[in-house]
Amino acid sequence: MTVALKQENIITEIGPGDLFHSWFSTVATKLENGNWGIKYPITMNILYQGKLTLTDANEALIELNEIREKFKDLSPDDLIWDTENPNKKPPKEIEFNKNAKNLANYYKTINGLNLTDEMVENVESIIEYGGTIDVISYHGQPPIF
Repeated sequence: MTVALKQENIITEIGPGDLFHSWFSTVATKLENGNWGIKYPITMNILYQGKLTLTDANEALIELNEIREKFKDLSPDDLIWDTENPNKKPPKEIEFNKNAKNLANYYKTINGLNLTDEMVENVESIIEYGGTIDVISYHGQPPIF
């Protein structure tokens, strides 16, 4: 299953659902002391659940930018694949930025783009143009809207 962010008819492919979950698991474990959503409630509880509206976009942008900055202080070894099982390692077929020196640059999308930057850019887009961000999942090619 592949996960993507959808705004109107624009799709930003993320990659495997487990990769998306890993990004959030790392935030919860490393930046929120294992308390999912306690510090970043919009990102962790609203965006992760599948829909971010313009109402929450400004706060989400603040949270995502702070997460990106805090990820700069974490090494790729700090990655958490699953907050429920913090010792679990990513499958070998998942590609990360092997040259990254920190987590801010380690997570990448299926298209090789920085995952955190892509989320920030999607939120900036709905702030500028309106609409929502929907987290969608699919098998095979992304849906056409």
